[in-house]
This record gives sequence, structure tokens and C-alpha cells, in this order.
Amino acid sequence: MLDWSNREAADRVSRSGTPYQNWASWFDLGMAHGAVCRFLLQSNPMNVIIGPWNHDGSGTYDPLQADGAPILPTPSMQHANNLRFANLCFSGRAAREQGKVLHYYTLGEGWKSTAVWPVPATRQRWYISTGFRLTASPDRAGLDSLQVNPAAQEDDTSMRWDTDRLGFGNRRTFLDGRLAYTSEPLTRDLEITGHPVVYLNVTSTCEDSAVFVYLEAVKPDGESYLLTEGQLRALHRKVWTDSPLSALGPQHSYLKRDAEPLIPGEPAILIFTLFPISARLPSGYRLRVCLACSDKPNFANMPADGAPPLLKFHRGAAGCYIDLPIIES
Repeated sequence: MLDWSNREAADRVSRSGTPYQNWASWFDLGMAHGAVCRFLLQSNPMNVIIGPWNHDGSGTYDPLQADGAPILPTPSMQHANNLRFANLCFSGRAAREQGKVLHYYTLGEGWKSTAVWPVPATRQRWYISTGFRLTASPDRAGLDSLQVNPAAQEDDTSMRWDTDRLGFGNRRTFLDGRLAYTSEPLTRDLEITGHPVVYLNVTSTCEDSAVFVYLEAVKPDGESYLLTEGQLRALHRKVWTDSPLSALGPQHSYLKRDAEPLIPGEPAILIFTLFPISARLPSGYRLRVCLACSDKPNFANMPADGAPPLLKFHRGAAGCYIDLPIIES
């Protein structure tokens, strides 16, 4: 796909100067990440809009919204905006006046705009700790084991990968086949805007494995809701230091020449970037990080054949953690 991707044509598209408008959603496949990449790699006049929609923009999803009020723009307003933008293009005004702006919706708060991405943020580190806690400082060293269940899959209400669905539902009961680490209640509101980065120190019994990480918001009553997620095949863990997207976090080439099989029984480091998100968690909420190694049928199991691996995730100062991009208020 890279051969015909937008990234390969980015320079030519930029030289054309053609203005364009791009709608995307935090919860629609990897579309928000693609929109952010386009925003970074191209210099065209552009209007990028990332909201909490399904694939066609007809439905909205904000588990942090307290009052249940409608989320604008409605589909009819979106269509009107498209017509307005088209008229600006035909008149030539878009090329002269549009500039480069990214409009994004913060869950629990509303719409914001920026001329730069990632927006300035402070990295806040959270470690997996004993007792399946998520803590701001490392705990004593240790291991948590996860025997991979090849049949484990996402709940049928949690289908980022099905464009016909919207709404991820309460994930409180969806903990089988994964390790879940939960923080203490937040003492103040916390805004996460950008790309969380995951650092995993793992030991496996196999030469390869797929690893999935989910970041969730947990309400005071215990209900939990997906904020964002990311995944990496361990074979592709080598960081691509020359990536044009390194500003978003560690990137990977996925090329055969960069493949690095795991050595069974020896620790290995997996660092990767989750999909972008913007969310404001109220005080009293908790953060949860879930680790899994299977998501059937959305992803192939790794390895495809043979006994499923047993993975051990390391705790402590040299163990696993997540860096969250925090917007200081």
C-alpha cells in the first residue's frame, strides 16, 4: 500500500498547492492518525477536522460528555461546510486564504483549533505496578505473565475496525485474556491530547508475538470506556529513527530488512505510539492500561502456527510504562 499511499505522493501534492478539507474521527480505524500524518507531511492549504464520529459522520460518541447534549456539527452542517469549502476552492479564495488548520474535538470538553501538531504538551509517565496498579512512580521489580489465547477478541460493541458501528460500550467486563492496570482516582481534571507512547519490557517463549495496548477512562462507578489503542508485531520493534513522523513518537518501517525476531527467554524492548486522542478526564476518574496479545478477527495471531506464546511483562524502574501527552491547564 505504501507505493500508492498519500505519503509517497506528499511532496507532489504539496507542490500543487491544491487546498483540501479532511474529515476524520478518533474512533474510525486509523483515520485520525492518517489525517494527522497528512497535516504534518504536506504544506497545502488545508482544513483538517477530527471529531468523535463513526465512519460517515452520521453518529457521535463521547463517553466523557456529562449532559448528553448533541455534538456539533450535525451531518447537515457537515455537508454545508463541504459546499462552502468547495465554493472557496472554485473562487480561488481557499488557496489564498485557507492556511493550515487542524480542528479537533476534546472528549468531555468540545472543539479546539491549532496550527501545529502535536500541540505543546508535558509527558506524564505511568508505570505498571504490583497488584495491577498504574502508578506515577515505579514499583519494585517483578513480572506479570500473560498466556496468549488465540481466540481472544475485542467485545462486539468495541469495533473500531468495523466502520458500520459506533460506540465502544462499557468495557468493565471485558478483562479476560489481558492484563489490566488501574490508577487511583484523579485528584484533578486531566487533559490528554496527542499520541500516547508505550514502552514494554517483555520476555516471550516464541520468536514473535502481536501486542495490543488499550488506554481507557474508568468512571467512579467502575464503568470503563476506550480512549485509544495501539498495536505492534514484536518482529517489527526496531525503531525507524529517520521517519518523517518521529515528532509523533517512535515509528517503525515494517520492512523485512529491519525485522528482529525475539529471542525466547530473553527480555526485549517494544516501544510504539498509540493512535492520537484528545480527552479531558474529570477528577475522580481513573486511568486504565490493558495489555493483550490477541484481537481476533481484526488481527492475525503471531506466531500463526504452533503453541501460543507466554509473555512476561516486566515491572519496576526498567519495566513497562506509558507516556501520556498532558495539556497543562
